[in-house]
Amino acid sequence: MAIYMNAPDKLLADAFSDPSIKSNSISGAYSGFTNQLNTPVLGLKGIQLLRMNFVNSVLQLNDNSQLMFFYYRGTSASTTISTDATNLYCVRLVPSNFVPLTTGFTAYTRNQYFNTASELITALNTAAAAGGDSITYNPKWSSGDITFSYSTSTRRISFTGNTASRYYAPAAADDPVVIAYMKTNAITLNNYSGLTPPQPYVLNQSMNARLGFAMSYYNRSSQAPAIYYVGAASSTQNPQANGIAIEADTFPILIGAQSINVYMNIAPNSGYDSKFNKNLIASIPVEAAGLYVGSYTLTSLEQPASSVQNDVYTITFTFTDETGVPYYFNANTNVSLEFNCFYDKNKMAY
Repeated sequence: MAIYMNAPDKLLADAFSDPSIKSNSISGAYSGFTNQLNTPVLGLKGIQLLRMNFVNSVLQLNDNSQLMFFYYRGTSASTTISTDATNLYCVRLVPSNFVPLTTGFTAYTRNQYFNTASELITALNTAAAAGGDSITYNPKWSSGDITFSYSTSTRRISFTGNTASRYYAPAAADDPVVIAYMKTNAITLNNYSGLTPPQPYVLNQSMNARLGFAMSYYNRSSQAPAIYYVGAASSTQNPQANGIAIEADTFPILIGAQSINVYMNIAPNSGYDSKFNKNLIASIPVEAAGLYVGSYTLTSLEQPASSVQNDVYTITFTFTDETGVPYYFNANTNVSLEFNCFYDKNKMAY
């Protein structure tokens, strides 16, 4: 009778088994971990994620891509308001892990968990109001220039311009003017080290879409006038005079990430995501509220990833959200993954 050793039917990995996540993680967070197997797995031919347990620790607004709200302000409701970078302005939150220099930069509002849209609006109005930012580090900030509001009846966010005789319009996340300005790295942070690194961003993403101003620069609304203004990300696509609320076309998104992409180094060609990143082993829906435990269990038929390393001594996992941005877990929260292992029917006996 053959005895099969080093060929387990199940494999369990967890972040707390990697001692480096607490000593090497940036700002106490990690988006991947490594497990060293005391007993290697030999003769592996396929692997399939069975279960995953994790704490949903991703903020509703991503620290690395969604903390800047861009809008246009001009002296008239002309087509040039949304094509001129001099008319571009920004209200921002700073990342949740930001540590400021002890002097010289006290005007800021950190990103945090927002349980309701009203909590988010309060933070944005603090950042937009007089004394809420520093023009030294955010040259596109205009003190007290706009006010945000949230309607509990329509459940939509609006913003209103406050400067007399000016016209306002929300900017699309994929607006070329916005993208070109972000590439200049002019919006910065004055952090504890005394340096001024750029505010983190990802091109084609901004806070605007998260607040509901999600229209593309290249999209024309069915409600747009005969002469519409590209870049004005609202259904009218028309700048509004100060004092007139500009309502978002859709509802604010306060769910953080919709899914977690799980990548596994021992499956180099088993899966690709839409950005053609290799090593994809599964995409897990995020169904838990913030700071609650998400639990995923496979319910589909057996379909193992077959392009795997045959002999496994070390396993490294990385995680991203659906946009490709790293999905960070706090170092005080564990992630565990359980896998089914598959071998040749005539697997070796040891």
